[in-house]
Amino acid sequence: MTQSCNPDLFWSYAAWALGKPGYGREILLNIALFVPLGYFLAAVLDGSAVKRFGLLAAGLSLVISVAIEGMQYVDGLGLAEWDDVFNNVLGPVLGLAFISCLCIVAERKA
Repeated sequence: MTQSCNPDLFWSYAAWALGKPGYGREILLNIALFVPLGYFLAAVLDGSAVKRFGLLAAGLSLVISVAIEGMQYVDGLGLAEWDDVFNNVLGPVLGLAFISCLCIVAERKA
């Protein structure tokens, strides 16, 4: 069991920018994994609570992501990194933004 950790924030973004396409795929998949959390929380709420529950979605994804990365570090089953935590928190924020935009468009058409 080898504990592996990369504490540098945005190192995978730098690698992607330098032409290593595998990192871009990993970044996008980590973001996509948590998009439904923000989307579905916002979908079940009325418009007045979207901001509050958007923070809840981001906070919940932060806790889940830190737990996942902590388990990866302790068990030595993967690379524990802050980039994954950042991407996993970004996911629900994007999901919330997407559903919010849909609601705005729907209100304008009504």
